[in-house]
This record gives sequence, C-alpha cells and structure tokens, in this order.
Amino acid sequence: MCTLSCYLIYYQVKEVADSALDIFWQARRYGESWDALQPPASYLDTGGMLELEATSNMAFRHFVFDLIRDMLADIYQVHITKMTQVS
Repeated sequence: MCTLSCYLIYYQVKEVADSALDIFWQARRYGESWDALQPPASYLDTGGMLELEATSNMAFRHFVFDLIRDMLADIYQVHITKMTQVS
C-alpha cells in the first residue's frame, strides 16, 4: 500500500520527466538533434533550495533528462529496425 508520501514522490518524478520530454519534443519540432541537446537552465532551476538540496535536485533532473534521451533513442531505434525489416 502506497502512502501519501509515495504519491507525492510519484507526482514529483512525473513532473520532472514530463518537463524533460517536452524539451525533447520541442527540439524535435524544430529539427534539432537530440544527441547534443542539453537541459536548459529553466529545467535545472532549483528555486531557492539550500545548497545541498539544490545540488541533489539538479543532479536528479539531469539524470532524468539523460534517461529520457536514452529511452527515446531506444524507442526510435527499435522503430527504425522494424521498419527496415518490413521493407
């Protein structure tokens, strides 16, 4: 059974992942490469957190950003592989 704190963590992670995904889709819309895409300062903004908490939060956000990049690359690679096998 998940407690209230479990749900809060879920929504915080979901918010960070959704924001990262939006950045990648925006780049894709304008034809930018995902390979060299870096998270913008607005995504990494820690708001007024204390130094240790801010550092942890930035590292977490950067990790999620890189994870989303890897997942999207894997998804597209599988799609491309399937498309070439069909033709």
